[in-house]
Amino acid sequence: MTRTARPAARTLLSASLALALTASAVASASAGSFAADGRATVSGDLLEVIIETEGQSTTGHVLVDAEGVVTEVEGDALEDIASGAGVRATVEETVDGTQVLAATVIEPLEATVKVANHAAYVVTVNDPLSDDDVSLTDAIADTEAALAYWMRESRGAIPTFAVAGSDTLTLKGSCDRALDVLWTQAAALFPTASFARGRDHLIVYTPEDCDFPYAGVANVGSMATGGYIHIAERGLAVTAHEIGHHLGLGHSNLLWGDGYSSSNYGLAEYYGAYSPMAFAFDGFTPANLDAGYRHLLDLPGADTQTQTLTLTAGDPEPQVATIGAAAAEEGTTAVTFRDDQGLRYFIDYRDGTAEDSEAFFSATNARLAPARGYTAHYAPGVVITAIEPGYIDQYVIGEDDGSGALQTSFGAGDTFVDPMGRFTLDVTAVTADAATVAITAGPRKWSATTATASKAPYGSGGKVTVAVAGKYRSTGKVTLAYRSQSWTRKLDFAGKATFTLPTNWKPGTRTLTASYAGSLASHPSETTVKATVTKATPKVTAVRKSAVTKGSRATLVATVASDVARETGQVQAYVGGKAVSAKVTLVRSGSVYKARFSTWRLPEGRIAIKYYGNALLAQKRAGTGLYAR
Repeated sequence: MTRTARPAARTLLSASLALALTASAVASASAGSFAADGRATVSGDLLEVIIETEGQSTTGHVLVDAEGVVTEVEGDALEDIASGAGVRATVEETVDGTQVLAATVIEPLEATVKVANHAAYVVTVNDPLSDDDVSLTDAIADTEAALAYWMRESRGAIPTFAVAGSDTLTLKGSCDRALDVLWTQAAALFPTASFARGRDHLIVYTPEDCDFPYAGVANVGSMATGGYIHIAERGLAVTAHEIGHHLGLGHSNLLWGDGYSSSNYGLAEYYGAYSPMAFAFDGFTPANLDAGYRHLLDLPGADTQTQTLTLTAGDPEPQVATIGAAAAEEGTTAVTFRDDQGLRYFIDYRDGTAEDSEAFFSATNARLAPARGYTAHYAPGVVITAIEPGYIDQYVIGEDDGSGALQTSFGAGDTFVDPMGRFTLDVTAVTADAATVAITAGPRKWSATTATASKAPYGSGGKVTVAVAGKYRSTGKVTLAYRSQSWTRKLDFAGKATFTLPTNWKPGTRTLTASYAGSLASHPSETTVKATVTKATPKVTAVRKSAVTKGSRATLVATVASDVARETGQVQAYVGGKAVSAKVTLVRSGSVYKARFSTWRLPEGRIAIKYYGNALLAQKRAGTGLYAR
């Protein structure tokens, strides 16, 4: 969790130690040794690691084997594997580290449990080369404060979260050690703990005079797992943030603008400053957990305290709800709804009292600069957040007033108009302990649908591209229909969708209808387009079965071949513009159609074969390599 300006990000491992240390760690894994080609098959638990570098986080992966050895690994094969899954991987040692060439999940991530106790194991590093080691007493106190925060915010899902063990690791030159080395050696102090699969959390504090490019690092976990944390800058907000990653949370970011115009759009990681998963601010305590993250963790009361609304396109009537302060443990404290793209919004009332009174957003004139030319203002009030399905980050929705000032919360009388036109939020009243909000779909604006079709030969399947323009960027689905047939596609970011027509449509021109269903922001619209299928072009060849001589007759075999249609029909031989044979009907011969025939007396010249086509195949005249001389 970044909180002060730091040097540029470096790799997860210390560059000077990476190769030697990862090689020894992987070699010790439980399944096999390296073959002559430098590859090995290893097994372990794969963990995604979030490195809290300045401005934007970076991610990496580590593999934890059965002996507790932690190894940094990388490779495209890891992209679709959930953090915490047990894997069997084929790895290769390179000058850049341990590359995973292939990986198979052999033990899926454990399902999140509703209620379970967790435990923390605290390690401080005693470094003879350092003048600013963190004392074990201070490290335990820092950890215990963060554990107390999560016991409170879990609302009973974590009944106990205590320090189960602590120790000091003597490690010379710890400031230059790689993360996997720190974690492997620290974990070895607690041989009975299970950090990769159990609900045990290893928290390692290195000397504070180290120059790490981050304040903290943690792997992504779940409410059913623990993991590994490195604290480079001790503090409640940093440690609570990293434990939040262990429990399954991403970052709280600030989002403003219409989502597609570079001049009116911005996204700033860490700047959603109403959450423990935003920046850690010196002198401030982490804010209470908001409704979106309570739902993501499936915490007790998250559903019962959140009122679900359904926005209906074209409905002009506002839906009204009164919500209590986010920290309240009874009554309705949030509103949630989805837009027509599946993005889920949450409306919280952050009153800035109780525990939130010491959070950054409650401070007088709380401001940050998320991007050049922008100043974000934070204050108690109604806060809008959004979470994309399948993701663990959340977005605080800000509003640009046109001068570069971003409003991130809303008070009585304020109105937020979604820049994408999907909804409007009015804060109609705010009291000491509640806020009343009205949410209205749309209102819808105009849209216009256009379509273009390419000519295509029979058997290839023509293409139709449908585009929808409008007041707002068009989202949603379009349908292409012809008589009783129809196909539906989702519009891409540019408001387009491409359809492939059936390959069995016979040659001809058809009129299709392209219909846009509309969205919360846009009215429906439709158009028609003509799609033409032409006859396919076959391959026509011929061989001689007798001599080809000027003034004499010749016997030929003509072949017509096509991958998409039967080659029925007739062929005729020509020399120049003169027919030199009668029309002959093709007959099936295996997978093609052929005709054996005799020509008339041949004039001088090159012989060509003319195929007269059929309902699906086009007429074609093809020259041969046969010459009458």
